[in-house]
Amino acid sequence: MKLSRYKKNSLFLSIILYLLIISILVITIFNTIKLHNISNKQAENYLKDVSTQIVMNVDSKIKFILSDLRIMADFIKQYKGDSRYEYLSKRKTSYKYYDIGIIDLEGKTEFLSGKKFDLKNTVSYKKGMEGKEYSEVIESLGAVLYTVPIFDDKNEVSSLLIGVSDKESMNYILNIENFNGEGTIEIINSKGNPLFIGENSELIKDLSYKYKDSMDEPWVQKMLNDFKNEKSGHTVITSSKNIKCLLTYYPITKGLNDWYFVLVVPEEAVLGELNKLNSFTIIMTFIVTCIIGIITGLLYTIRKKYVNQIENIAYLDNITNGINQTKFGMLVKPLISESPDSTYMMIAINIKEFKLINDCFGSDKGNMTLKHIYTVLSKNITKNEEFVCRHDADLFYLFIKNRPVLEVLELLYKIEADINYFNENRENPYFLRISVGIYTIENRNEDLITIQDYANTARKSFNKAHQSDFSFYSDIERKRLISEKEISNLMEKALEDKEFFICLQPKIDIKNGKVSGAESLTRWRNSEKGIIYPNDFIPLFEKSGFICKLDLYILEETCKLISKWIKEGKEVLIISVNVSRQHLKDKSFLEKYELICNKYDVPTHLIDLELTESIFLENPEAIDVIKDIHSKGFKCSIDDFGFGYSSLGILKDFKVDIIKLDRSFFISKNNIERGKVVIESIIELSRRLGMKVIAEGIEELEQVEFLQNVGCDYIQGYVFSKPLLISEFEEFTYENNKIKTLRISSD
Repeated sequence: MKLSRYKKNSLFLSIILYLLIISILVITIFNTIKLHNISNKQAENYLKDVSTQIVMNVDSKIKFILSDLRIMADFIKQYKGDSRYEYLSKRKTSYKYYDIGIIDLEGKTEFLSGKKFDLKNTVSYKKGMEGKEYSEVIESLGAVLYTVPIFDDKNEVSSLLIGVSDKESMNYILNIENFNGEGTIEIINSKGNPLFIGENSELIKDLSYKYKDSMDEPWVQKMLNDFKNEKSGHTVITSSKNIKCLLTYYPITKGLNDWYFVLVVPEEAVLGELNKLNSFTIIMTFIVTCIIGIITGLLYTIRKKYVNQIENIAYLDNITNGINQTKFGMLVKPLISESPDSTYMMIAINIKEFKLINDCFGSDKGNMTLKHIYTVLSKNITKNEEFVCRHDADLFYLFIKNRPVLEVLELLYKIEADINYFNENRENPYFLRISVGIYTIENRNEDLITIQDYANTARKSFNKAHQSDFSFYSDIERKRLISEKEISNLMEKALEDKEFFICLQPKIDIKNGKVSGAESLTRWRNSEKGIIYPNDFIPLFEKSGFICKLDLYILEETCKLISKWIKEGKEVLIISVNVSRQHLKDKSFLEKYELICNKYDVPTHLIDLELTESIFLENPEAIDVIKDIHSKGFKCSIDDFGFGYSSLGILKDFKVDIIKLDRSFFISKNNIERGKVVIESIIELSRRLGMKVIAEGIEELEQVEFLQNVGCDYIQGYVFSKPLLISEFEEFTYENNKIKTLRISSD
């Protein structure tokens, strides 16, 4: 009986051993095949990566040169005759061009160096006359040509701008140090003719006959067909010296030339080390498989020992030792999705001016403060049903059961009191104030990021209910966010489609009744939403920085209009345009304004740049901006003057041409007489300082008479005209190209 049991045990052990050996063999064979496939795939991916990087370098260089030439072509329209070459001589160094010149409509070319050629038969000339950019190798010149069209005012090709660089600059990019120097690169055209060759050209010479003379080979046919369709590909070929090689090809800068990148590498250079690695891996696989059984038990024990440590690293916040955002999400997401709508609330809590703690007391004290706040929050929630986490910096999220508003506020007041309890009996207390946003989770299908965003949106609102900010997220804010998102999605295309247009509101000279100028105002007519009012998009554009693009567009539309008036012989007017504070971040922004004026031959003194009063109050360096504005010939106005509480100080330091009294002076019904005294004083002070005054927002004749009596210079407002379309403004202002005289008195 014992022997039988022994045999059975031996048989059982033998079967286990046999199965183990078979398993090892299967694993080894499987790994061998898998590693072979991986090696080939790695080699393919590696070649693709190398090829893609070099193609990107070549592509980037070509596009940079064409972009540089395109900028020059756009500006050179302003110059005529020899002045064009003077401009080119200044710009030639922007990219180290070997030479640069202009091709006329007949193909005659004159370079900056004085050389002249007839390039009518080149592809560059033909593409340029079609309004396209192109790069081309001219073997007879031993150079690379880069051509962009120069358009006239009718958007027709008037000539071509051509830049020349030597072939060596491109050959340098093609030199590679990979593959132990055995790989080589060339750029060819769709006919298989070489244009550029890398440093190691021996392998190319050995293979060049393959795609230049042996057109009957299937892979050559496929490659040339791929070239016609601008496709990439790869293949395996054998050289005349019987070297097996990997060949990869890519088109370069599709549509801008007839260039194709070819990378050829001996297979051994790529796979040699990988094959050695495969052999080594097979041996190691066998050994590792043998000891897997031994180490499995050890790993299980070690894993069990350290699993808690790993979880702590993954799910605990390193400062508060509480759960982090990841664990917070894992806990609250199921509760939200499995509960009825409006069961829970998400509260975002931020410490106001927390940075001061780190600055004044150091980061260690700051971390202790964060840990203290987490402890307070944890003590004020129901365990296992409500949760708190520190998201980042000093932002905390509190996930609690929904409750009435007063109970929520009571909880938050208690939390703030508990946070500041450490000040009890302190001689010099340091109070921490919290900023809080509260969102009731009305839809259980909302994702956690959206829910937290809503709570944060409420936190950042200006709704104040305490020394700290306790704000509830409302449907109004939801609609505002959606509306802002929709407008953000539309703005770039709207500018491209010219949906923005200008209206002009006349400025009336109060002394003679004539239109003395106008303010160019932005309007937006969207194909889907209809008219979108400035109050709905200007603040958003200010915040995103898109306002800078819009300001330049409005200036350009204004200059087009002034240029039209000049050509029609109309009596010219000074038109004011708004300048956003965002422009002050770019010290060269006035150069863009000047270039636009020059583009349309509009004298800069016909443009009045309006800067809001807040720009002067927030940016003391604006005094230098005003000097630059005047140095370039522009007029300069302060818009919304009187809106702030430091307005008179501006007049002392900022020498502007005109101040525009804010409409708040005229719509207020309180202290009317005192307001009139202030207005009269400002006008008198401005006159003594050599500045003109415009009263804007005027709607009543009684106000006109008052302003007339106190010596105001100009009036802008609905009392004379609302903002008008261009055709309406011209009808309102001109009679036989002369400015009309309006009746401005109620007599």
